[in-house]
Amino acid sequence: MFKHWSGTFFKSGNGENYIISNAIWKVIGKTMEKSRRDVPLEFGRPPRDIYKHSNGFKAKEWSDWITIYSMPIYYYKKEEDRLPAMLISFHYLLHVADCIADCGPCWVFWQYPMEQLCGMLLPLVHNRSLPYSNLTNNVYLLEIFNHLLFIPSLSHKYLNKFPIIPKSYPSSKVFTLDDKNEELYWPSKACNLNPSEMRALKQFYSELFNIPKHSLPTISSDVRKYGRLRTKDGHFISSYWIKRNDNISRNNYCVNVQMYEDLELYGRVEYFLVHTFQDVQRMLGFIQWTSNIHDDNYGIKTFYGYSSHSYIDVEYIDRCVSFMRIENTFYILDKENQVVMNKYLLTL
Repeated sequence: MFKHWSGTFFKSGNGENYIISNAIWKVIGKTMEKSRRDVPLEFGRPPRDIYKHSNGFKAKEWSDWITIYSMPIYYYKKEEDRLPAMLISFHYLLHVADCIADCGPCWVFWQYPMEQLCGMLLPLVHNRSLPYSNLTNNVYLLEIFNHLLFIPSLSHKYLNKFPIIPKSYPSSKVFTLDDKNEELYWPSKACNLNPSEMRALKQFYSELFNIPKHSLPTISSDVRKYGRLRTKDGHFISSYWIKRNDNISRNNYCVNVQMYEDLELYGRVEYFLVHTFQDVQRMLGFIQWTSNIHDDNYGIKTFYGYSSHSYIDVEYIDRCVSFMRIENTFYILDKENQVVMNKYLLTL
């Protein structure tokens, strides 16, 4: 696939319509490398420079290249003559239609789980002279321990020696409410909101109780900020407040927000907080929203900057996404929505 695009697949020079010059590949590679910090941890491996490292790409990296990164990078100048180089990869997918009809969706029988399993098995090999026997013995030994749970006499004798004790943390480390599945995590600090944040908080309570802001009771500015959120689905989301400026940290604070059934919202989490109003504690997120989202014919979502801030209940924060900036345009990379775009491209 990559050889098609770089012009090295056919020795006779066929497929020239799909060839991308080395100069453009260098730009694409630098764009991918520059975007490493903007890709959340939940996306897995961060993108590498495809021009320099394509020979060492893992199966997961090729999968992410096809389904996540390639379309925005190819299409960022809105020049449709770039798309033929992209669509050859999806042409290959059209040939597996019979397999899909026979076996079900691609994820049922593709090889990425096997690639991951091989990565898990390799560390179990400690004997270079007899690697296969050593691997077999280690896997067998692990499975013996895993099956102790199903032998009542042994599980009671051995497993109960290590009872699971519920962990208890101070509220400054981990905070949750009895009626909520979300949790807020450290770092945290007690602080007072500034005037602009107080206006946003009043707007939140005004909309929550459907009363004018001037009719609200006195609202305290005392809050406790938190740096991270664990959603009800187990996703961990960070905040801009605890952003690190080193070269290896990943930005996990760009989110998809599900407040309405027919509208997806995107924004950047500034921080999380716990606030008490009328003797009721609430877990809130302070969000800076994106500007208007543009959704083109190819399913690519873009925006050109950020807009206002507001508070929302953390239960509406669904998952991490990535905002990849190319020149003056932000491209939204969302793994859960990528399947929809791929289905559309398969019809082209």
